[in-house]
Amino acid sequence: MKKKCIRDAIQFCILTKLWKIMRVSVFLMFLCVAQVWAVSGYSQQARISLNMKNSRIVDVLNEIENKSKFYFLYSKELIDVNKRVDINIEEKNIQEVLNWILSGMNVEYQIKDRQIVLSPKDGISVQQQKTVNGKVTDKDGQPLPGVSIIVKGTTNGTVTNFDGNFNLTDVPDNATLVFSFVGMKAQEITVANQTVFNVTMEEDAIGIEEV
Repeated sequence: MKKKCIRDAIQFCILTKLWKIMRVSVFLMFLCVAQVWAVSGYSQQARISLNMKNSRIVDVLNEIENKSKFYFLYSKELIDVNKRVDINIEEKNIQEVLNWILSGMNVEYQIKDRQIVLSPKDGISVQQQKTVNGKVTDKDGQPLPGVSIIVKGTTNGTVTNFDGNFNLTDVPDNATLVFSFVGMKAQEITVANQTVFNVTMEEDAIGIEEV
């Protein structure tokens, strides 16, 4: 009789613990579901209004972050965030806004919680970048050290060395290189499919007199 009481007591303790564990598990499950619902609900319920003309995509994304609880993750080397767009929308959800902004671009997005990840479709870079090099000389074929080479519209640039040679990385295919030097006429050259640029600079009479 005594053994049976002890066995019943042990079984009762085990069942009590299992019941407590089950209650905690059910509570955590409902908590997770509630959090997922809240996040999903925010992306569906949040409404954004934008009226921006000839604005860079990066500025539009910053404005969305300022007006909502969303934030963006992307690589400027893979996504052309300097592309300019016009956008005029009223009270649209984030999916509609992104579809508008990214229309015609090889870019896809994923909304994870309130984080939005932008990436190239199929893992292909929207803007292929490469390294270019070359040599800059004067009309007599003498090397010009200190010539400035800048990717137009950016701060990416370099200067020629003592032998007039230069090397510049992260240059998009659709970029324009600007060559400038004191007393010489500035030159703009489209990159396209080229990687080697041998440039001859001409004297600028006006520039020499000003110097």
